[in-house]
This record gives sequence, structure tokens and C-alpha cells, in this order.
Amino acid sequence: ADDSQEPLREGDRLVQVGPSRVTSWVQLLRGMDALPGSKADGTTVKIEDGQRLVKVVFERGGKPMETWCRLGPAPVETLVPSLLWFFLK
Repeated sequence: ADDSQEPLREGDRLVQVGPSRVTSWVQLLRGMDALPGSKADGTTVKIEDGQRLVKVVFERGGKPMETWCRLGPAPVETLVPSLLWFFLK
């Protein structure tokens, strides 16, 4: 996305992904699932250089910030908590 934007870092607290507010892991997953497919509305999801980007609002040190993040398949390590929960159930 825009190189002048501050990237997400460990310790940042996600507040919103696209149009969806986020207060828990479950809400994050639901918000990602609810993002428009190939349609970009330009305000929360856009297409730039052939890649889908989603607007992410986060807090760092209590200060609200926003950035655009590339949408793509999740890395396997991000699925580990969900898989562990599944097998524990």
C-alpha cells in the first residue's frame, strides 16, 4: 500500500477492519469474512495495483491510527489458535 503509512506492529490494538468494529478474535474473523468479494467501495476496501486492500483502524499507545493492508490468504501460523480450539472442542 502507501509506503508513508505506519505499518501495524506487535502491541497495536485493532479497532476496525473494513466497515466492521473489532473487539475480539471472533469479531475479527467475522469482519474479514464479511468483506466485499471482488467489489471495492473505495472507503474501506479498494483495489490498487491489482491487489485488494482493506482499511484497518488501530490504536497505538491510545492514539487512533489507520492504514491499508493487503488482503490475501492467511499464513498458516495465524490459523493455529482456531485449529487448537477446534480440536479441543
